[in-house]
Amino acid sequence: MTKVQTELFDERAIKMKQIANKIATLPISDEWVKRFTHLCFYRTWFELNKTQQSQMINIATTDSKAVIYLLEEHFKKVGLEKLERISIELKDEKSRVKAMQYILENGAKKARNFIDLLIAAEEHSQVA
Repeated sequence: MTKVQTELFDERAIKMKQIANKIATLPISDEWVKRFTHLCFYRTWFELNKTQQSQMINIATTDSKAVIYLLEEHFKKVGLEKLERISIELKDEKSRVKAMQYILENGAKKARNFIDLLIAAEEHSQVA
């Protein structure tokens, strides 16, 4: 590497360590620390704001198998916001699996309306 490349690499390494340290301080299990660290490193995030940290905690707290699969196998497709919606707003794991399958078949952008329908269906069934 050239001197300039080495400097850029060193700067990036410092940012990655800062993100990893923030994730390590979250009240989540080691498995979730690993998952989120991998996501941040792959997506080359430079910062981890409070909203993202809160989303990570909410996702990890739910500990959904469907969300784990999306995060581990298809982390390129789904962001924290959608993972959090699936984790928190869908109360039933069967609904989370349906959302996961829809995302895998149709993509994350098209899944927004489908997830809204699943949430509404769950809310309706709880009221009835």
